[in-house]
Amino acid sequence: MGSNGLFNSYNAIGGKTEKMHYYGFFDHRNADGYRNNSSYFTNSGFGTFTYNINKKLKITTELMRSHIRSQQPGGLTDAQLQQDVKQSFRSRNWFDITWTTAAIIANYEFNEHARMNVKVFGIFGNRNSVGYLPAGGISIGDTINHSTHQYNARNVNADKYRNAGMEARFISDYQVFHTKQTVSAGIRLYKGTTYRYAADGKGTTGTGYDMRLTDDTWARDIDFKTTNLAAFAENIFRVSKKFLVIPGIRYEYITGNAGGRNGFTATGTPVILQDQKKSRGFFLAGIGAEYHTGSLTEIYANITQAYRPVQFADLTAPPTTDVIDQDLKDARGYNADLGYRGKIKSWLFFDAGIFFLQYNNRIGTIVQQRTDGSFYNYRTNVGNSSSKGFEGMIEFSPVKAFSSTINKADLSVFVSYCYTDAKYGNLKVITKNSNNQLTETNLKNKKSGECP
Repeated sequence: MGSNGLFNSYNAIGGKTEKMHYYGFFDHRNADGYRNNSSYFTNSGFGTFTYNINKKLKITTELMRSHIRSQQPGGLTDAQLQQDVKQSFRSRNWFDITWTTAAIIANYEFNEHARMNVKVFGIFGNRNSVGYLPAGGISIGDTINHSTHQYNARNVNADKYRNAGMEARFISDYQVFHTKQTVSAGIRLYKGTTYRYAADGKGTTGTGYDMRLTDDTWARDIDFKTTNLAAFAENIFRVSKKFLVIPGIRYEYITGNAGGRNGFTATGTPVILQDQKKSRGFFLAGIGAEYHTGSLTEIYANITQAYRPVQFADLTAPPTTDVIDQDLKDARGYNADLGYRGKIKSWLFFDAGIFFLQYNNRIGTIVQQRTDGSFYNYRTNVGNSSSKGFEGMIEFSPVKAFSSTINKADLSVFVSYCYTDAKYGNLKVITKNSNNQLTETNLKNKKSGECP
C-alpha cells in the first residue's frame, strides 16, 4: 500500500523435481497517480517449465503476458505548472499496451566440450491510444462543444505487432597444439509485421478508454514488414596463455517494406503511401584481441564493422510533401577501441581507453524543387561523420584497501571521465530561404556532439 492510492501485489510459485522445474508469478499494481487524471494499472504474469528429457537434452517453455493502461493528464504551460503542478485539463486521454511473448528453448550437450541452444519465439503485442489531441496543442482546452453539447471526437491510434523467429547457437572447445580453442556459430531467422492505424477525430466523444470509431475506416492504414536472416561464426584463438585473438564474421540478409494508405485529401481521395521495399545482403567482420599483462590486468583492442538499417520512419515520409530516394542505403561504418583495464587486488578497479567511430551514409532530408516550381523534401543519404575520444573510470574501496580484516560493510568511490571530438565529414544540407531559393551548404568539420 502507498500514497496516491497505490496498491501492489506480487505472487509467485515454483518448485522442482529431479526431472522438471517450474516457476510462475503474477504482479498487479494500480494507483491514482500524483497528478489529477493520471490513474493507471499494470498486470504482468510469467510462467516457465523445464523438463529434463535425459542428461543431455532439456526443453524449456516460457510465457509472458503484460497489460498496462494509464490515463494521460496532458501538458501544462509554464504558468500553469507554477500555479499547481498537480492540475490537469485532460481527462479523456488514455494509453494501453498489451504484450504476449512465448518461447520454446532446447539445450543439448553433445559432451563436456560442445553444446547447442535452439530457441523458437513469438511476440503478439498491441499499442493503443485514444484522446483529444488538437493541432493547437495544450493551449486548446478539452471542453464541451456548444453546437453538439458533447465533447469533441477523439483521435485513435493503434499499432499491432506480430513477430516470430528462431535462433540456434553452437559452441565447442577443441585442441590445437595442446592448447584449447573455442568456436561459436549460429543462425537467426526473423519475420516481423507491424500494422499501424490512425484516425484523427473519428473516435468516441466519451471519457473512458474506448477504441471504437464512428465508422469502420481508418484514415491511416499502413503495413510494415521485415524479414531477417543472419548467420555468424567467431573463434577464440589462444596464441599463448596471455595473448588471445578473437575474429568473427556475420552475414545479414534483410528485407523491409512498407505500404498502405497514409490518409485522405480534403476531397476524400486516398493518399497512397509509396510502396517501398528494400532487400540487401552483406557481410560484417570484426576482430578483437586481449593481452593479459598480469593475472588481473589486460590490454584490449577491437575493430568491428557496423550498420544501421533503413528504418520504417525512413520509408513512410508523407507522400504529399516528401520523396524517398529509391537507392536509399543503410548507414554503415565501424568502431575501434584500444584500452587497458584491470584490478589491483580487491580494492581498485580501472578501465581507460581511446575509441574511434566512423558513421557513413547518414540518412537525412534535403529540399528539392520540381520543374513546376514546387518544393519537396528528399530523404536520402546525405553524408558521414566521425567521432574519436577517451573514456576512463577508476573505482576505489578504502575499506578494503586499509583494513586487514574482512568487513561486512564496504564503501566505494569512483570517478569517470569522457572526452569526445565528433565532427561531420562531407554532409550536404539544402534548405529553402526566405526568397524561395535553394541554398546548399556543407557541415564538413562542424561538431556533431560532445560527451560531458
